[in-house]
Amino acid sequence: MIRKTVQLMLGILFLIVIIAACAKPTNTTISTTDTFDPTVQPTIVASGAVKPIMPVLTNPPVVWPKDVITSANARQVIQLARWETPRLQTDNFVNRVTFSPDGRLLASGSYDGIVRLWNIADGTVMRMLEGPKYTMWYLAFLSNETLLAASLMDKTVNLWNVSNGSLLLTVDGPTYNVSSVALSTDGMLLASGSYDGSVHLWKVSDGSLLRTLEGHTGPVVNMAFSLDGNFLASKPEDGTMDLWKVADGSLVRKIEPMGPVAFMVFSRDGTVLATVPLDDTVGLWSVADGSLLRKTERIPPVTDMAFSPDGKMLVTGTAKLGLWSVDDGSSLRWLEDDAQGGVQSVAFSPDGRLLASGSEDGTIILWGIAP
Repeated sequence: MIRKTVQLMLGILFLIVIIAACAKPTNTTISTTDTFDPTVQPTIVASGAVKPIMPVLTNPPVVWPKDVITSANARQVIQLARWETPRLQTDNFVNRVTFSPDGRLLASGSYDGIVRLWNIADGTVMRMLEGPKYTMWYLAFLSNETLLAASLMDKTVNLWNVSNGSLLLTVDGPTYNVSSVALSTDGMLLASGSYDGSVHLWKVSDGSLLRTLEGHTGPVVNMAFSLDGNFLASKPEDGTMDLWKVADGSLVRKIEPMGPVAFMVFSRDGTVLATVPLDDTVGLWSVADGSLLRKTERIPPVTDMAFSPDGKMLVTGTAKLGLWSVDDGSSLRWLEDDAQGGVQSVAFSPDGRLLASGSEDGTIILWGIAP
């Protein structure tokens, strides 16, 4: 009898210890760190401003490819990993993906207004960054990799600390007469196009207006920064496309008249500008003299585009992924998967060994050459 009583007491004591060990503090925040290590979780301190965001989903890890994706090996590209976006809202449509400058992280933006930071090495969602619930238009890591900027459909820009997930700043964009916005690749500048044809350049860190570019006569419906941030291309509903020097706001050149343009993107070296007009052919333009270099065949409506790091290949997102030769505009390959609703966003890793695509059904697929 005594033996059974002791065993019962020990069992109760063990249960109490387990419950105490699993108990969570009701009021916590994450301390800010200057560097980000995906293998180390943030330090929890007693406060109450920011809730810690821990990994919430595990997906298949990625075996990093040895070879860079090029036009020469485009037919060897395969699906390396397929990740499912956690469905916290009704719509987890992935409309924006971008790699961190060191290629270790992938940021994805969804229609639910949440930015997810994925650790590519093990397929985990390291952090979910929350702000105003608006669709992401652009995502950009700042050059120091510790900050991430997102341009939203409500014309605001959110700035997060990547190391701890805290929302540092929300910059209210121009609320008057805005027809389009673009975010520079380093996340430092926001361009807003207006219905009166003017373009405004804003400093993201404090929301101050740097300069106003004037020259269009109709609403500015599309814009794109070059990768180095030196140039901005702007396009009104009709008429010429203008190329501006960001540093002083001077007009570099006008590119010949064309119809409405749905998307624009610069090659990484800034020498070629790709545009998608409403006739669903991709036009490749020389930045040096504004001439049309070549066109692709007619393709389904394009949702996003990205140049390979070497500038020799262009990827288009449609119902499937299209790989195109920049040299002659020919089709290299169509990549298909079973995602529902088609591809909505594409991005190359900085080293060119991975290609990421986000789909309407909330999946993210990583493509590359088989290791």
